Amino acid sequence: MLKHNARIGKVTQVSLANVKTNAKKPRYSPTIVPKAVARIRQDIKSWNRALQLTKIEDNPKWYLYHQLLDEIGLDALLTSQYKNRLLKALKEPIILKKPNGEVDQEQTNILNNAVFTNDINTHILDSIYKAHSLIELSFNDEGVLQVELIPRANVDPKFGAVYPDYTDDKKILYRETTEYGTWLLEFGKKNDYGLFNAAIPHVLFKRFAQSCWSELCEIYGIPPRYMKTNTQDPTMVKRAEKMMTDMGAAAWFIIDESESFEFAKGVSTSGDVYKNLINLCNNEMSLLMSGAVIGQDTQNGSRSKDESAQDMLQTLID
Repeated sequence: MLKHNARIGKVTQVSLANVKTNAKKPRYSPTIVPKAVARIRQDIKSWNRALQLTKIEDNPKWYLYHQLLDEIGLDALLTSQYKNRLLKALKEPIILKKPNGEVDQEQTNILNNAVFTNDINTHILDSIYKAHSLIELSFNDEGVLQVELIPRANVDPKFGAVYPDYTDDKKILYRETTEYGTWLLEFGKKNDYGLFNAAIPHVLFKRFAQSCWSELCEIYGIPPRYMKTNTQDPTMVKRAEKMMTDMGAAAWFIIDESESFEFAKGVSTSGDVYKNLINLCNNEMSLLMSGAVIGQDTQNGSRSKDESAQDMLQTLID
């Protein structure tokens, strides 16, 4: 297995034959209190509030920040770039060597074929994007090694604390426990918020542009209708309502014969301003995750451009 022998992120090889499989149960994962999370509209104000909550001197909380990261994870392009880089990195084989430089083929085969290896490496790589990963190792009743991620919303990596209920101040200082470094492994850099932190404003602005563009499409695609009638006569009003309802799904309203209605004259646009903002946000996220814009700009794209972008991505993976 992989044994953690430093404060954050450093691992060394330990022979799997020396691990006792006497069903060691998880201790900290079951203490986490499940919480119902309400989805609300996120903006830059939400981002600033989440960051401020992590910088409190006593009992900083990270749950708002990681809830925001979960929200931006719904963006299709960001998810695609993240998965592209993650899966390519996980595909790289593990090679263990003996002190004399010779490849330890037996241990190498065990690690490459073990499910827990992929789980641990996934959480190690996720610490690059989400700032931190704290995992707990245990054995099930069949003696198979299990990997459990302590929810990031309940972890404070600054002071090394786990909050069973992140809305409460009761905490467990996991770096002072006997399991730390053996059954509790920690990965990440100190005072780092991860790559996703830089992607938050681009996802929020992109979502705003998409919302505005969809409203523009609704206005231009199905303009509202109005009808003039004698609004003092209930029979005439009911007849007008039935006519407008039967004519289609566009928005409609009824005004009196003595009233007038005019459409406001706005800036005529086909949505280019929103399209440009969305493209800018997509390109910024690609540069952040892959170091280049890969396969998106079809108008100015070329084979040589994509090949150089793939080379940059491979450099990050290596």
